[in-house]
Amino acid sequence: MHPGWMSQAHSHMQTSAASLDGDDWASRRTTMKNPSTGETLVDTRSTLAPTMANIAINGSEPDSTFHQDNDPSDEEMESVHPRYGSLGSGHVELGRQRSGVSNAPSRLGAIAGCEEHAFIMERMRSRLRYYFMNPLEKWETRRQFPYKLTLQLVKIFLVTLQLILFGSYRYASVNYTYDNRITFSHLFIKDWDSSREITSYPPNTGPLAVYTKDNFYDYIDNAVNAYNNVVDTSIGPYYYHLDNEGKVFPLMITVEEYLAASIVPGNESYVFDTTTIKRSIDVPVSDIPFSTRNFLAANNFSINFVTLLELDITFSLRTIRFRDLGPLKSPDCFSFKILISFLNRDHDGQMLVNLDSTPTKFLCKGNNKFTVNRSEKIARSIMNYSVIVICALSLFLCCRAIYRAQQLKTVSRM
Repeated sequence: MHPGWMSQAHSHMQTSAASLDGDDWASRRTTMKNPSTGETLVDTRSTLAPTMANIAINGSEPDSTFHQDNDPSDEEMESVHPRYGSLGSGHVELGRQRSGVSNAPSRLGAIAGCEEHAFIMERMRSRLRYYFMNPLEKWETRRQFPYKLTLQLVKIFLVTLQLILFGSYRYASVNYTYDNRITFSHLFIKDWDSSREITSYPPNTGPLAVYTKDNFYDYIDNAVNAYNNVVDTSIGPYYYHLDNEGKVFPLMITVEEYLAASIVPGNESYVFDTTTIKRSIDVPVSDIPFSTRNFLAANNFSINFVTLLELDITFSLRTIRFRDLGPLKSPDCFSFKILISFLNRDHDGQMLVNLDSTPTKFLCKGNNKFTVNRSEKIARSIMNYSVIVICALSLFLCCRAIYRAQQLKTVSRM
């Protein structure tokens, strides 16, 4: 057996023992004694360690450049310290096994497995830390441009701009219908006061009500006569609602009352039926001044204030609004259903008067010539399409973030 090969095996055996004890090469003695014979053995680990690493890994033969002067003889290798195992000239393979030469690949595999596990854990920690970073921290860590944050800011800007435009147009439409309601109150309600147009608490005035029968009929007369002359007297472009034959829809008076109710003052007795009925009568448009008493008497339509619950006057008017907002300056056509109510449900001697109008937009029929602001129309179309695309992209990014979070949760639990 070649002495240099044995010397390298001896050195590798001591290297494996030193790695198991966790001691450093520099802290160990360069010589050792045989406890049985007391002989001093030369420690050649510092010279042979690099070469034995190649032997353990590659199984190659020792280099021919080893110095033979430092190699121990076969007799010196017969017995060594029991801690490192015994190696004789005829038991080289046994010495290899005890010194760990044959187990070196398994130890290296275990060390590699630990390192791989530590690498995976550190990578998982890095992924978790990075997932919960804000855009500024991600920029400081990886210099990654915060495109998702930029997308959200652009979306907020465009949606806010779109909301402002929609709100301005909606406000103009609501304000238009409210102003028409105020106009109808001035036209069709007698003794209307402008102080009632301001909402305040406590209110500046009391409720609008009638307290006498004459005042009640005067209010009805004023409403019917104003309706008959609204086209000529009003400043606004109000027109009658025509049927298919071109006739004006008449004004309608509807009475809601109890079926039977009477009071005998002498003995404080009464007759009362809680069943309610509704009766209505149409009032045609006429140039002649209208009198409610005469008209109801002529049509055998009486009003009993004891049984009366509510009297409604219903009619409709049409008007055209010329817009000054939006890219299209085409006119809007509205039909207003106007309801004037006289409420007597409490039977307390006070009949409340209320006016309400319900607008309905319909398609105008006519040869409309209007200018189109093309630049405003194109800008609005671009903004609308941009909002759609950005919102869809934002939704995709949110879904992707949720999916990746679920994946990260599943991996972290493995």
